[in-house]
Amino acid sequence: MKHGQCPKCEQNLEPFSSEFFMFPFSFFCNQCKVKLQLSSWAPLLLFFFGYIGLMALVIFYVPNANVFGLGLIFSLSGFFVVYYLLSGYILNKGNLTYFKGS
Repeated sequence: MKHGQCPKCEQNLEPFSSEFFMFPFSFFCNQCKVKLQLSSWAPLLLFFFGYIGLMALVIFYVPNANVFGLGLIFSLSGFFVVYYLLSGYILNKGNLTYFKGS
């Protein structure tokens, strides 16, 4: 599954690699180690707030979602699955630029 490509070396980016420890502020390419950043935060914020809204609806309106903390477990594990599946859209080549830094 493609999760995005580095604008410099054209290699696929892995969204859960150790180079993403500062994501979304900056991160490194797995291959060429160039420092990258998101040029637009809109896809990430849309995903984040949309997922929070969906999980709030699930936790409040689905019966037994709060029994034994199942709503919290479902929300956290689902977040990583959905992020993995949508990372190709968030990390697409048009949304990545070289880190400008301070």
